[in-house]
Amino acid sequence: MPIDSDITKLNCELAETRARLAEAEEALNTIRNGEIDALGSSSDNQIFTLKGAQEPYQLLIEQMSEGALTLSKEGVIIYSNQAFSRFLQTPLERVIGTELFISQQTRGAAVLSRFDQSCLEWE
Repeated sequence: MPIDSDITKLNCELAETRARLAEAEEALNTIRNGEIDALGSSSDNQIFTLKGAQEPYQLLIEQMSEGALTLSKEGVIIYSNQAFSRFLQTPLERVIGTELFISQQTRGAAVLSRFDQSCLEWE
């Protein structure tokens, strides 16, 4: 009887291994066919961008004449393009990593607190 139990256990392991292999092959085919731009890892919450996937978008954002930035939840600038840096009249190196404060004036215009403690009005 122990031999039958071992065979059943090995057959279950073989079926699980085949299912995992099929899933891995499907993922590889998806990558090969260019159907994805990035991979995510649930174990450490990381995103891995495939080489070349973000390049067209990055070039577009960096070269456009409008200012663009990305803020963290805390309001820290984690990305800025040159146009936004020029708008602030501040070197890009000083823009990234600083906090952006937006408040409302009585007439409703938002005010951006600049790095030198002066303000610009956005209208």
